[in-house]
Formats: sequence, C-alpha cells, structure tokens
Amino acid sequence: MEQLRDNLKEWVGAVLKETGWTQREWCLRAGTTPTNLSKFLNSDDNGFIPSGNTIHKLSSVVPIMPFSFEAMRRTKFIPILNPTNAKRFMSMGASTKLELLNEELEYGKKIAVSVDSKGVFAVVVTEKTMLGAGIVPGSTLILDGNISMTNGSICVCQNEGKIEPYRFYDGMLMPENSTENFPPMRAKDATILGRAISLYTDL
Repeated sequence: MEQLRDNLKEWVGAVLKETGWTQREWCLRAGTTPTNLSKFLNSDDNGFIPSGNTIHKLSSVVPIMPFSFEAMRRTKFIPILNPTNAKRFMSMGASTKLELLNEELEYGKKIAVSVDSKGVFAVVVTEKTMLGAGIVPGSTLILDGNISMTNGSICVCQNEGKIEPYRFYDGMLMPENSTENFPPMRAKDATILGRAISLYTDL
C-alpha cells in the first residue's frame, strides 16, 4: 500500500509540475472535489488513497491513464507540433531541432507519454489517408525521427500544411482508405516527419 501511495503521489506531482495547474484547477477540470486531492497530498493519514472513481476522473483530463503505476514513473511530456512548426522542424539541424522541441515543450501544447528518447514529439493528423488503419483526423500520433522505416511501418508526412500518415512499403508511401482516392507517393519525394510509435485518439 505504501508503494502504491508513493507512486501515485509521484504521478500527481509530475502532472502538476508539467501542466502548471494548481491542485484546485486540476480537480475542477476533472469534475472532482479539490479536497480529494489535497487530503491525499497533505494528510498525515498514510492509509488514505483517493477512490478509483477520483483517480479515473483525474486521469481523464491528462493524456495517460494510470493503469500501471510503474509506467507512470517513466512518464514524460513531449510537445505537439502544429503543421508550421513541423515543417520548420524538418529544415533544421539536429541541435536546433532539439531547441525547437524544448521551446514548444515549454510554451506550446504537450502530451504525456511513456517513452524515453530524445527528439520524440507528437502531431495531430489532419487527413484521412490512413482511415483504414483507424487513424482519423484529430488523432495524435507520437513520432520518433530516430527510427528508420521498415515495410509495414506508419510514417507521417507534412504536405502543404497537412499532416498525413501513410504505410511504408518498398520506398513507397501507401494510403489506406477505401472510400476516398489518395494517391501513393515515393518516400524520397515526401517530407517525412518521423515514424509513428504510438497513437492517441478520443473515443
């Protein structure tokens, strides 16, 4: 029980630090009573842990669910790049890419994930190129530019202000959409932002 409390407190502290929210603001966003969180963090009662319903509500407004407290210990925030900054990112050298990501992490939108790799970032899909794979416009894809493409992997392109995912096969970028006509592209002709390693989407 004590380890559970410690892990949960570590997660709560990390969310408060990275989001800049107060305890009250987080609880109001989640639709739960602020005293539920303040009692947990400040009470001398070592046996008190918020209910499962409270934890679920708190989790619902941050992009990671605390199914595994060990996973939460590895959680970090990464920036979500808009199409303009995604295009800037691709034209930069390695050091300036990291500077952009750090800048966006501090001042822009971000998402919490369990990854451990420099240069990882997120983008929001704008097109239906991979609708057949369940990747719809509005989905958030986590990208890693350090991983090379292999057949069957999903990569993401920046195309004239649009964020488009494709399936990579033998140097070609193939769409998966049976209802709309998206042409395949040669990978060497595309502005590839990175390989998708995870997908977040609203239900």
